[in-house]
Amino acid sequence: MNSSVHQAEAVRAPTFWAAPDLAKDGYPVFPVGPDKRPSVSGGFYAATRDISQIAAWIEEGRGDHDIAIPTGLPTLTVVIDADTSEAFAQMVAKYGEPTVKTSRGGHWYFAHPQDGRVTSREFVPGLDCKADGGYVIVPPSRSRTWTSEAPDLGTLPRLPKELARELREEPSRRGQGDRGGVVGEEIPNGNRNDALASLAGTMRRRGMGEAEIFGALEVTNRLRCKPPLPEEEVRRICASVARYEPDDRPWWARVVKKNG
Repeated sequence: MNSSVHQAEAVRAPTFWAAPDLAKDGYPVFPVGPDKRPSVSGGFYAATRDISQIAAWIEEGRGDHDIAIPTGLPTLTVVIDADTSEAFAQMVAKYGEPTVKTSRGGHWYFAHPQDGRVTSREFVPGLDCKADGGYVIVPPSRSRTWTSEAPDLGTLPRLPKELARELREEPSRRGQGDRGGVVGEEIPNGNRNDALASLAGTMRRRGMGEAEIFGALEVTNRLRCKPPLPEEEVRRICASVARYEPDDRPWWARVVKKNG
């Protein structure tokens, strides 16, 4: 695949200049800023393989931004992120070298099982799942390199059964918050954005407006987020969600239609 050929060139060029090559290899891409958050309207919903749109983002000044792809159904991927030395060693022992090497560990790419939602969340200490409702930053972005080359998303290895069981286990049984499910009494650092965005999406699908959504999230943020997010971040979440028309179709129908 030509993505690996251009990886070395990207060291000398602005990172997002490599995005068209990834798009040609079948990766829907979008830019993320230094804070690892999407730098375009729509977030990961804006991911595209349209070279003209990618060129427009570069012309708008995002050439030095990192490259991300949506995980889950849009790309049929589940990515396991090991970000501690212990978790990394365990993953290597069980599943071999990672697909991507990072500054703190690695990413393993697997095929989405397509038998139900796989929620993006930390499922054991040191291991994060990036799947439905999530995204992952890919090489040649900062601190990321392909171990071999960019894989063909259509031929990824199946998600191992033992990992699938871990991911299906209710987070409440493990004493962790579910970023896509019931909001617990406390929303810890690391879950706050996902939890509030999920709540905002639910309210928007029911027809609530931006001001109503902000009113509800402001209370939830103040009472449950530990520590609370800055008010401007809560407003950003509300404004982002409010751009979408109310839609009560199943989540998977909306994602598939959006990413066509």
